[in-house]
Amino acid sequence: MKIFRMMIVSVMCVMLLALAACGNDGEEAQVEPPSEIDQILQAIEEGEDIELTPVPPEIHERYLDPDHPEFPFYIPETVGVFELSEAERAYYDEYILTGDLSALEGIEPVSVLRVWIQAGIDGNLEHEFNLFHPDTLDGETLEAYLESNSPEFAGSPAIRQRWANVFFSHLEDGEFVVDADGSRGTLIFYTETEERISLSVRQNEAGIWLVERGFF
Repeated sequence: MKIFRMMIVSVMCVMLLALAACGNDGEEAQVEPPSEIDQILQAIEEGEDIELTPVPPEIHERYLDPDHPEFPFYIPETVGVFELSEAERAYYDEYILTGDLSALEGIEPVSVLRVWIQAGIDGNLEHEFNLFHPDTLDGETLEAYLESNSPEFAGSPAIRQRWANVFFSHLEDGEFVVDADGSRGTLIFYTETEERISLSVRQNEAGIWLVERGFF
């Protein structure tokens, strides 16, 4: 779907710019010491045991704060704000605290969609993934999902909130259409940029509404 590709491309641009900036910060010395990679290669040649510990790159604030004057790309200004209702916040907090889908038992499907979106905004990726209906995962695992949505590429909560305002602030104004058997439904709504979106959900064996993974 166009909007999700836009979000991914934008976030990747932020990360690439940040990494480039990290490499260019400061003045270059006349004689540079061996890089970490050169040191590792030398140690390998000398037969030393090497234990690599991944270190996440330091990202400058201007790449994480969409209100920073040097933020490198444009996120449209919005009138609406995506936020949970008081009741939805209670469902969300219980689900995040326990990780138990039964916290969402009896909850309306549109509220489940909103809880799922909030989990993504907050970076609760495991809880976000577990809100996908298992029949729609097409073999995707939690591990693969976490790897593809690592913090280096998922952006900051502030960035994700701004995109949620653009795409989902009018979600509650949409039309929810239920299939004939009542176990599956689709919410159709428009973004603030007037793009039509449809999100589908279906019930699991316990009757809890879960998000269909295959819509984007």
